[in-house]
Amino acid sequence: SMVKVCKKTCNLCDDIEDEVSDVEARNERLEAENRELREELGVVRGHLAECSEGVEVVRGEVAEAGETIRRMRDSAGHSVDNQVVVRDSLSNEIMSLRAEGRALDD
Repeated sequence: SMVKVCKKTCNLCDDIEDEVSDVEARNERLEAENRELREELGVVRGHLAECSEGVEVVRGEVAEAGETIRRMRDSAGHSVDNQVVVRDSLSNEIMSLRAEGRALDD
């Protein structure tokens, strides 16, 4: 009967050793996966930093473009104002020439 107990205990020990080696193998796989994920995370963080820099550059360009558009609008506004002044001046000149013409006709 002592043999039976020994055999059972040995089988139990074998089972436990198998479990332990399974757990160790799984642990090694998980550690390897974690290393890969950390590397990927580093790469992603690098891309994110590059993207952030890119976004800042684009923001600067957009601000410059906005400033250029404002200057162009102002310039166009001045041009329109100048055209109105010229038109009024020409209109006045035409009216006075017509008046002179009528005066000569009379």
